[in-house]
Amino acid sequence: MSTTNTSKSLKNLEKHQIGTFIVPLFARRESIEETIDLLDAKNSPSENSRYFMRATHLHKTKPEHFESLRQSLIKKQTFVHVEVLHQSSDIGLPYQIFVRHNSGKELYYDGVVYRLTETVHGDDFGLDEIEELAGYNAGFDPIIMEFEDSLHEVIPSIHMYSHTSLSFYTASPKSWEEIGIKAEGDPHLRLTCRDMNIFTITALIFSEAGKNYYVYLGERESTLQMLAHEAFISMELRNFSEFIEEKRKLLHIVKKAALEELNGIISPFYKLNLKHKNWNSIKISWKTLGEIRKVLAQFDLLVQAYEYIIENRWAFFNGPRQIWLAGEEQDHQEKIQHPCLNFFDTKLDNSKITGISEKPDEPMYTGRVTEIKKLIAAIKNELEPVMDEESTLLTIFQTEFSLYAVWLAVLALIISLFAIIISLLISSG
Repeated sequence: MSTTNTSKSLKNLEKHQIGTFIVPLFARRESIEETIDLLDAKNSPSENSRYFMRATHLHKTKPEHFESLRQSLIKKQTFVHVEVLHQSSDIGLPYQIFVRHNSGKELYYDGVVYRLTETVHGDDFGLDEIEELAGYNAGFDPIIMEFEDSLHEVIPSIHMYSHTSLSFYTASPKSWEEIGIKAEGDPHLRLTCRDMNIFTITALIFSEAGKNYYVYLGERESTLQMLAHEAFISMELRNFSEFIEEKRKLLHIVKKAALEELNGIISPFYKLNLKHKNWNSIKISWKTLGEIRKVLAQFDLLVQAYEYIIENRWAFFNGPRQIWLAGEEQDHQEKIQHPCLNFFDTKLDNSKITGISEKPDEPMYTGRVTEIKKLIAAIKNELEPVMDEESTLLTIFQTEFSLYAVWLAVLALIISLFAIIISLLISSG
């Protein structure tokens, strides 16, 4: 791709925030354990990766599911319009709630991912006008917090200000040639701009001028879908991370139990109840360790599948669903997900597009996958010593019980001999 500068070559500058709440309105229909159990070591990472392109399989929506939230939102005077739309959302769900704020901003929420959209400039504009029209935006929009307040009424367990968000702008080139780009197909660009009106204190006597913000150039709908799926996958990865952290907590419980189990071994013979209790504890610990090891093996497959997506630098967009199960309602607003190339990075320099990357950018959730990989490695390092210790305790208990069995057998033999001797004495007398 190559670029030259032109004027009035862009249209429809919009500002967006896309994100998720820590607790979604609609929970997963499939548990985390059920999802990772679908991964098969016989499959390639490519084959396993298809289990992470299933937003519309994992979450199902119906209009009545939004009713409580709709009623709560209607009570707020700042929301001048509240409606449940039968319209495919940015991640392909068939229904979503639509809210218009009295400021003119519009919020869409499908029960999983939300998007707040504001029209910044509806007329045509040029690259040289972006810095005048747009700018860096820090923090969450108060409208999202108002919306979250209503969501809290429906889901009391949700903590306020517990949402994640990505702020950005979108604009549509009137044609790629008009912004000076020769492109094959329909690429998507992430244009890095810098707001020089922002100053950041980096140390006691140092400051940094400027903050980056992003304007995404390309077809609007697919751009929003690609970014919404990134938010959805980030949420999924957070769920996976929390699940594996729970397994780590179980490992620490087993590790602490090992000390008590050792006390059971060294306790005197007459404390059989204590020994029996700790023998059962070892068996439970061993079962738990086996389950953790199985989960870790499945998570290795999960990481490999996500690394395949990252290596291919994929994003996802929605396409029509063509197959339904027998008896299943056909809803053409429900979409399925397809991979596509992620955004190409470029910069705005002196009102010109410069430095277009040779290949698409990695997904923004790449760091989360790396964190999960490190977490798995850490748990494996903790698991092996605990398994060795439990194996040793199991062997010691088995040896001790075997010794007790020998003693009991000897005692039984002695009693039998005494019985025979007494019997002989009685018969001879």
